[in-house]
Amino acid sequence: MYYILSVIAGVLVVINMSLNASFGQKTSTFHSNYLNYFSGLFFITLIIFISKKPLNYGVLPSWYYLGGALGVAVIFIFNFVVPKISVVYTSFLSLTGQIFSGIIIDYIISSKFSLGKTLGGLIIFTGLIYNFIIDKKNKGENLNEIL
Repeated sequence: MYYILSVIAGVLVVINMSLNASFGQKTSTFHSNYLNYFSGLFFITLIIFISKKPLNYGVLPSWYYLGGALGVAVIFIFNFVVPKISVVYTSFLSLTGQIFSGIIIDYIISSKFSLGKTLGGLIIFTGLIYNFIIDKKNKGENLNEIL
């Protein structure tokens, strides 16, 4: 069940990325970001109200609150990038970043390094670069514009 929910979350991220980027093109990246978080606040408030579960944060370390700021940064970056490169490339590049940051975080937390996950991430990244080069050649575009 957790695997299925993870796939659903991935689908929702891509849909969210596409919707926010489209809205950002019609208005601005800032307006799109604001709408994303304002509507998110509305829906989570509604869910909390319906569930009738009390909010009990207790004493949390201040860095726990970085999640919201990081989320704003992610949406802002996606809104900027998606109109410039395809959603597929944005998704794969984002996945690559998630894989390698996950490997680093796992190592920091558990002091375990996964060679298999690292090689898998490198294979995905290599395949992405290869596909990008093929796409550029097929379109007759300049390969110097990769970065």
